Amino acid sequence: MRFRQLEYFVALAEELSFTRAAAGLGVSQPVLSRQIRSLESELRTQLFVRTSRNVTLTRSGERLLPEAYHILHRVETAREIVAGDQETRLRIGTYSTAGLMVMRSSLAEYKASYQQPGVEVSVLRWDEMGPAIRDGRVDAGFITTAAEHRFSDYDGLSMTRLMIDPRMAVLRRDHDLAGTGELSINDLTPYNLVRTTGLSRAQCDWWNVSPRPDGALPRGPRTATTVSELFDVVSLTGDVAITTQSSAELRDRVDIEFIPLVDLDPAAVYVAWSEAANPLTWRFVGAAKRAAKALG
Repeated sequence: MRFRQLEYFVALAEELSFTRAAAGLGVSQPVLSRQIRSLESELRTQLFVRTSRNVTLTRSGERLLPEAYHILHRVETAREIVAGDQETRLRIGTYSTAGLMVMRSSLAEYKASYQQPGVEVSVLRWDEMGPAIRDGRVDAGFITTAAEHRFSDYDGLSMTRLMIDPRMAVLRRDHDLAGTGELSINDLTPYNLVRTTGLSRAQCDWWNVSPRPDGALPRGPRTATTVSELFDVVSLTGDVAITTQSSAELRDRVDIEFIPLVDLDPAAVYVAWSEAANPLTWRFVGAAKRAAKALG
């Protein structure tokens, strides 16, 4: 029995949904299903009853759950004891705005809880975050990506979802669609889109909604690799773009406005890290989870 299997078991037991549990863990549903089946095979008992409509715990699953909580807590405690003996600094990566509120709350919770010597924060481009975590330039990072999909950009990383982040249209205030209460993605089709670039093709297509539900492809020659660049291009050209609610809330700009895209599945903010990370990372991940829960 592996630690990761217990993490997956607890996540599924709490959510009682493979979709929600996989999204929260930052893994695909097939990966979660394989780990649960492997655990059941190893324990020689069924832990969940799966139907087309719901997932429920079996009697064996109900008995295992408190023990799993206890084991996970003991492992986390051991990690924190080891981390407490380290005098290293923690290096955190983030984008310029996305997830900034939860990042600030996570840093405050970490510093208040552990009085660690310091944290170095690096602002990275979208395409830099995964490689920076994998090669050790940062110990953990905040990533905004699809809530229900796992992209190859983050292969090899552990991820925990902190908050749902709905997607929104970005418009200059003199745009034809400005002042609208809400929009659908097809409302943007006639206009040039500032496209997200630098990530995997699949993830770029998800952010740019390419193709659209009606089969149309986004039009326009301009691209961006950071949130700030995205907003600046919209302001300068009058093109439209797609961002997230957290980015919109933390940008005090009078030149652009943000309108909910009601028919798009949401993004989510994750904290991601490498299993070979600085021991202090485990403390930070715990602090991020507590901070996100406090934010609601």
